[in-house]
Amino acid sequence: MSSPLRYFFRSIIVGEDQFILSHTQYKRILLTGQLCFITIVICLVYVFFDLISGRPDAWPFQIGCAALAFTSFVLNRRRNFTAAKFLLGLTVNGTVFLFAISEPVEMGLYIYFITASLGALVAFGYEEKLLAILFVGISSTLAIISMFFRFPVVPEIPYSESYIKMNVLVNFIGSGGASVCILYFLVSINHRWESALNKNERTLKEKNIELTNLNGNLDRFVYSTSHDLRSPLKSLKGLINLTRLSTEQGNVKDLLTEMTARVDHLEKFINDIADYSRNRSQGVVQHPLEVKKLLNEVLDSIRYFPGAAEMLVKVEVEESLVVVIDSTRLEIILSNLLSNAIKYRDTAKEKSLVLIRMEHANDLLVITVEDNGIGIPKEFLTRIFDMYTRAHEQSQGSGLGLYIMKEAVEKLGGKVEVASEVLGGTSFKVTVPALPGVSDNSQSLESRPA
Repeated sequence: MSSPLRYFFRSIIVGEDQFILSHTQYKRILLTGQLCFITIVICLVYVFFDLISGRPDAWPFQIGCAALAFTSFVLNRRRNFTAAKFLLGLTVNGTVFLFAISEPVEMGLYIYFITASLGALVAFGYEEKLLAILFVGISSTLAIISMFFRFPVVPEIPYSESYIKMNVLVNFIGSGGASVCILYFLVSINHRWESALNKNERTLKEKNIELTNLNGNLDRFVYSTSHDLRSPLKSLKGLINLTRLSTEQGNVKDLLTEMTARVDHLEKFINDIADYSRNRSQGVVQHPLEVKKLLNEVLDSIRYFPGAAEMLVKVEVEESLVVVIDSTRLEIILSNLLSNAIKYRDTAKEKSLVLIRMEHANDLLVITVEDNGIGIPKEFLTRIFDMYTRAHEQSQGSGLGLYIMKEAVEKLGGKVEVASEVLGGTSFKVTVPALPGVSDNSQSLESRPA
C-alpha cells in the first residue's frame, strides 16, 4: 500500500492531530479500528449472502452487529480505547454465539471464537491483561457451549450443501483476514523491538569499545602525566641544590637559565593538560570570529617559546576573514600546529620557515601549516596523533599536542591530513566546517618573526 493511501486509512481510524504516547499503543489503536472495519464488512457480506439465499430473518442480527462494531470504531477514534475494545469483544462473541447455536457445527462459526480470543490478547495487551483473560474465557466458554448444544435463536431454514460450503468459505476468509491483521500487528511490533534491541546492542558495543579505549588512554594519561610532571621537578630540585653549592656567579646564572627552561617546560605541559581538559569537557560554542586577529594572538603567545626567535613566519590570511566557529578549539589547533613547527625546526638550515594559510569556501575553513623542519619519519606518520607519541628521540614535548589538536578538529566535525618527509619539512592541512561571517574584501600577505 502506498504511503498516501496508508496515511489516508490511518487518519480515518485514528483521526487527525491525535497524540499517541507510545508506538505500541498507536499500533493497538490501528488494530482495533481494523478489526471493527473487518467485522462491519463480514456482517454486510452476510446480509447480502443471506438475502440472496432466501434467509431474510438473519439480517437484523447482522445489521445490529455491524452497528455495534461501527459504534466501537467511533469510540476508538474518540480515544475511548478500552471501551471500544470491550464493546467490540462483546459484540463479536455475542453475535457469533447466537448464530453458532442456531446453525450446524459444519459451518465452522466456532472458528471466530479463536480469532476473538487472539484479538483480545493482542488488543488489550499486558497493560490490560485482566480484560484480555476475561474475554479469552468468554470466547472459550461460548465455543464449548456452541459445539455441544443447540437452541436456535435465529430462525432455522433448510441448509443445503452449497449454502453450508459458502458459509464455511465466508467464515474462513473473515476469520483469516482478522487473524492476518492480528499477526501482522505482532510481527511489526516484534520487528520494531528487535530493531531497537539490535540498535541498542550496537550502540552498547560501540560505547564499550569507546570506554575501553578511554580507560586505556586514562591509564596512560595518569602514568605519563605523573612521569612528565616528576621529571622537570626532579631536574629543578637538582639545579637548586647545585645553585646552593655553587660559589661562582657565572655558574649561578647558567643554573638559573636551566631552571627557567625547566619551569617553561613544566608550564607548557600544564597548558597541554588544560587544553586536553577543556576540549574534553566543553561543548562546541560557535560565534563570529576574526580569524586574523586570533592568529596574531596565538603568534604572540608563542613568541617566547625556545627557538621561536629563529623562525620566520609567513601568514597568508585575508584581513577581513570572519567565520562562525568555536574560537577556543581553533586556538588549540593553531597553537599546537605552530608550537610543533617551532619544536621540530631544522637548526642545520640557514632559515627556519613556517607558512600559515587559511582560506574559507563552501562553508569550510581550510588551515594549512607548512614548515621546512626535520620532518617526521614515515613509520610514525600513522601514530603521531596518538596520546604521548613522540616521533623523535630528541623530542622534549609532552606527547599530547597533536593528540589534543586532532581531538579539537574532530569536535568541530573536521578532519586533519599530514604529509612529511625527513629533513624535507611537514605540512598539516586541517578542514573544519565554518559558516561565513563578514564578506572577504582584502587580502594580507605578511612575513614576521614568531
